[in-house]
Parts: sequence; structure tokens; C-alpha cells
Amino acid sequence: MNPTVSVVMAARNAEQLIFKAIASIQGQTFSDLELLVVDDASTDGTATIVKRCADARVRLISANHHLGLPAALNLGLQEARGTFVARHDHDDVSDSRRIEQQVEYLRAHDDVALVGSRAWLIDESGRRIGALDRCLDDVSIRWYQLFDNAFVHSSVMFRRDVVWGELGGYDASLPSSEDYELWARVLERHAAANLPDRLLSYRITSGSKMAGDQEKWEDGPFPETQRRLVAAHIRRMFGDVLSTDELRLMGNFALGVSPKDAPRFFAAFWRLCDAYEQRYPDARRSSEFTKTIATQVDAVAARLRPFSRSAAIGIYARALAERPALMTMLPWTRAVGRITVGTAGFMTRARLRDAA
Repeated sequence: MNPTVSVVMAARNAEQLIFKAIASIQGQTFSDLELLVVDDASTDGTATIVKRCADARVRLISANHHLGLPAALNLGLQEARGTFVARHDHDDVSDSRRIEQQVEYLRAHDDVALVGSRAWLIDESGRRIGALDRCLDDVSIRWYQLFDNAFVHSSVMFRRDVVWGELGGYDASLPSSEDYELWARVLERHAAANLPDRLLSYRITSGSKMAGDQEKWEDGPFPETQRRLVAAHIRRMFGDVLSTDELRLMGNFALGVSPKDAPRFFAAFWRLCDAYEQRYPDARRSSEFTKTIATQVDAVAARLRPFSRSAAIGIYARALAERPALMTMLPWTRAVGRITVGTAGFMTRARLRDAA
């Protein structure tokens, strides 16, 4: 008899942390599950650790050669037998109630194909260092997904017949942002949600994008892939509402906008916001949507490159002039601290604590 849930975990050279990740799935309050660990041609003891698990629900799938994360996840999706698939990274830890709560949500909401959750941030030793928020309702998720990933990848559960059967899984040709691209395709046809509870501990390591090692990611494929996907998402929803240059600016939301480009960025941003509210009138009535806009404004101010106090002040001032309702939604304690201190150290700590 097939399990209700398949948890798919891709791992490569993960011997240091994978045991805790596996244990967090074995300890779930919802037990009708299988855990598929796709060993992506590890050269360390990853496979040995998985084989030692005295649990028939844990299945090891070994790749003959290094596949890369998207292809390894697709292999897991192919082998999955569950109605629902939960993603899990080898270095993260799930709350014991996570699977139960997400199954209950998907069973109660037939129109929802994908559900994630908010998360805690932990460091390499497992110490809690902050919170990772994501917007909750469908109208806010669709808006945020235009610019950046609206879901914590390791927190999601989705319907296998949608993601694998209908959409064919992850785009294995992408060098990065494979989850961001896939969720956008899900949202073209289905509803999605995030649960307010923090059901995952997301580990910040030296290789994480949120770890502050910006130069490493700039040298790789991530920036151009991100810009290309953002442009594609905006065009798909709105057509040619923005110029090529404006689309490139929008692609810098998650990467950092220069102070000189910030006015042009927000001129295009507010035009998109108006167009979005016309398309989705519920956005005007959603406090979560207003909160999401406030979070985005603050995120752009935080990611100014190079950081400029005067430019950050200008961003907040112009945002309030454009949308007075943001006054009660902006994270003023963090904003004032950033403007007052204005140091890279403060910026990094704020980004880790409240990664938007």
C-alpha cells in the first residue's frame, strides 16, 4: 500500500548533517510517509549513514553520477509513491508537526496545489538565530513570486500529480533557482499558500545565499538566472508593460539595487503594483498584501548596493507618499536602526533575522 506522503531529500556529501534531517522526518506525528534520500554521487559517508537507518520507510536512491539538485529531485519525484510530496534539504530540520499540518491543509483545500510554511533560521551548530517569513495568502504570494521566491523550498508540500504529473517537475537545465521557476509554473494554474507556523528550521551555512557571501553568488549563474526568470514572470502576467531595462531593474530585487537606480526601480514597481491590483482586486482588501509591499520596500532599502542612508530615507519617504497605508506596516525599529548604524554588519544580521 502506498504512503500518503513522500518526503524527497537530495543529498551530496552530506554526512555531517543528514542524520538530524532524517531524524526530524522519522519523528513526525504523521507516520504514513516514506523518505526518499537521493544520494547524488556523494564521495563521503552519506550513503552509509542512510543505510544504517533502521526504518523501512527510509529508501536510498543512489545516482550513478553527479546529477545536480534539479535532476536529483526529479529522480526522487519519479520514484515517489505518495499522493503528496514534501521537500526537505539534508541540512534542515522539520518540526514534528510539520507533515501532519500540511496534509490536513491540503486535504481541506482541494484548490491548493502547494503549501509551505514560515521557518526559523539556525546556524551551522543548530542555534536559532532568527526568523524567515513568507507571505501567507494567495494574492500576496502571486505578487511576491514575480520578484523572488515566495516559498522556503525545504518547507513545501505539494500534490505529486500536479508538480510531477502535470508540470514534469523541476527544470533540470537551470543552474540555479529551480524551485523559484517551478513554483511560478504551479501558480499559473493553481492556488498556493504558506502556513503561519514555523514548521522548519532552515540552516544558514557558509554556502547559503543568505549567509552574506554576496560575491560568491555574483560570480556564479544565480544573478542572471534570477533576472531572466523575473522578466519572464512579469511578461507572462502583464505582457510588455515594462521596458527591457525596467525588467532588468525588477530582477535586481533579490540581488540589490544601486542608490542611483532606486527611483527608477520604484517608478516601475508602483506601476506594476497598480496593474496587479486591477488584475486581482482582492489585493486592495488584503492586509497581508499591504504587509508584503511594506516588506519589499524595506528589503530594497536594506539591499542597497552600496548602502546609502540618504537613499534609504528617500525610499521610505517616497513609499509612504505613494502608499500611506504602509506607515503601520513598515518595520520601523529595523529601518531606523539601519539608517542610524548603516553598517554592513547590521545589514547582514537584519537580513538573517528577517530575510524577506
